[in-house]
Amino acid sequence: MGRLNISSSTLTSQNQGGGNSKAGLPSTIGLRAFSWRIIRRRTNYCCLTGEIDTTGGNDDDITYTGFTDGSVYTLAAGSIMVGGSFTKFNNETISKGLIKLNDDGSPDTAFNNNLGTGFGGGDAYGVSVRSIIEDQSGNYIIGGGFNKFQAQSANNIIKLDSSGNIDIDFSNNVFGGGENGFTFEGDDFNAYVNSIIEDQSGNYIIGGDFDKFQDQSANNIIKLDSSGNIDIDFSNNVFGGGENGFTRNGSGGAFYAVVYSIIEDQSGNYIIGGDFDKFQDQSANNIIKLDSSGNIDIDFSNNVFGGGENGFTLSGGNAYVNSIMEDQLGNYIIGGEFDKFQGQSANNIIKLDSSGNIDIDFSNNVFGGGENGFSSGSGLIPSVDSIIEDQSGNYIIGGRFDKFQAQSAKCIIKLDSSGNIDVDFSNNVFGGGENGFTVLGGGANAYVLSIIEDQSGNYIIGGTFDKFQGQSANNIIKLDSSGNRVAYPDWKII
Repeated sequence: MGRLNISSSTLTSQNQGGGNSKAGLPSTIGLRAFSWRIIRRRTNYCCLTGEIDTTGGNDDDITYTGFTDGSVYTLAAGSIMVGGSFTKFNNETISKGLIKLNDDGSPDTAFNNNLGTGFGGGDAYGVSVRSIIEDQSGNYIIGGGFNKFQAQSANNIIKLDSSGNIDIDFSNNVFGGGENGFTFEGDDFNAYVNSIIEDQSGNYIIGGDFDKFQDQSANNIIKLDSSGNIDIDFSNNVFGGGENGFTRNGSGGAFYAVVYSIIEDQSGNYIIGGDFDKFQDQSANNIIKLDSSGNIDIDFSNNVFGGGENGFTLSGGNAYVNSIMEDQLGNYIIGGEFDKFQGQSANNIIKLDSSGNIDIDFSNNVFGGGENGFSSGSGLIPSVDSIIEDQSGNYIIGGRFDKFQAQSAKCIIKLDSSGNIDVDFSNNVFGGGENGFTVLGGGANAYVLSIIEDQSGNYIIGGTFDKFQGQSANNIIKLDSSGNRVAYPDWKII
């Protein structure tokens, strides 16, 4: 039979504040076949089940191992932290939703044993770990949809040390004295943490799908110090004086505001994207820029929303920002599900300077001459879900699309910083009749949801797909900077 080889290359994460969402997962690899977009929340997931080495037999002989009984939503680099809703790894039951792997891909036994019973609770879709960061001190801050960790209160967030032990001081500050952490409409059942970053000062900025933290107003965002204490000044600026933070369509109802992506820029400001149309009752269609104290950057908002401009929109639907990346020059490259920005063509991507002004050259190259950027022939609305800048200053863009400027670009494209296609990369990925990423024999439901660059300049790409160029590539693949497939170091399950 064939062998399942999974790589665990040392990675350098560039997914800044990522949270994104997708749909149509193939049930053949143990994932739920439903659309995250038809409910209130989205998240970033990548199903790490390996790539197939068929030198020993036919693909049909493979017994799929890796992660089963659920999905993998988030990956953190280095000694790889994997989060999701899974309960098994290599057919062995593990702590639900979280595992740490060594650099060679083997489980970190000591860390994983310390997880004990792991996460519990969650909503109707079960437990999910949706965001993991490693802070400056080597601790892990983990967010998602859960309300217990090792049978202790842990509404949607927990902090573990490098060995997998609970940070007791953090938990006591967040959950002690009857506090219940994150809630939504009075219930932890529907609350989610989608994005966590650590800022330059060691504070945690946390975004997601919640309206309270410790029963205090916290519409979709909160700032905590490293011990789990609320940053009072930030909260007062964001929620004080009757302000209600993020809202959508002026109220709750069938749709609610959600934060999906947070980054801190080089100047220490927070750029926040998601599914909302107001911040403090001011126009903020899907994006806002705050200083570290929670004050709105007026110049940015005036440039983005002033003069009757309405920021991001989507014809016949609700726009959202799903991914924000700051490049080396301090520009913001923003992706999501939208087709216009300030009434101009901006199919799923836009580049702004730090003041919120459109990069005209980039837009002209991407959308000029009748070009329409990203498109999907599957009847699904295209979306950009992951953007990184590589070491050479190019942008690698993944998501749910099959064309870019009417050329083949199934789920991935590489552009230079001016928005021009990297022709060599596209030729290697899509040339000769190759169709890039597919799932279940077609491309309609294939997605690239997460991209990172390793120290050698290769791209590790995860998402929902089972083939790349017609060859087995279950949900993860490694390409070199020219788009050629790279073999992983062996991690074999016979």
